[in-house]
Amino acid sequence: MTETVEQTRRSLFEAKFIAPYYVRWNTDKLGYYTIHRDSSRKHGAERYNANWEGFNAALDSVEIELPRIGDQPVEDHYCWSACEDKCRSSIQSLNLGLRIK
Repeated sequence: MTETVEQTRRSLFEAKFIAPYYVRWNTDKLGYYTIHRDSSRKHGAERYNANWEGFNAALDSVEIELPRIGDQPVEDHYCWSACEDKCRSSIQSLNLGLRIK
């Protein structure tokens, strides 16, 4: 089963930002919530959600521009086209939803 972009991003996010035991992911609301009733910990999920939103905003802002062929001789166009396809598929295989120009 292939992961969605959100699942891939969340796996990467949670590997770097380890949630406290009282913060859980809510699939319905696509965000984190606090399972602890202690008022001193009620803001844990809010901070974690802010980190999650910032992490996604950073990845959403990434746009990779592949170099153009320009004025290269015609015989090099096929080679570059094959290389460009490999670059595109490699970036897309990350499954992070990065835009490619």
